[in-house]
Amino acid sequence: MKRDSAILRRELKSNHAILLENLKMGNRGLNLILLIGIPIIISIIMSVISEFFIN
Repeated sequence: MKRDSAILRRELKSNHAILLENLKMGNRGLNLILLIGIPIIISIIMSVISEFFIN
């Protein structure tokens, strides 16, 4: 019984490590999207605001 719990614990640890790695990869992708997306969104907002002020 103790051996089973040790095996389970080891499997849980490896699954946890895999999940953490996937989260890091997802975070990298999200950061990339944010780095590219935020300036584009800001420029669109600025152009809309300037259109209102000019007209």
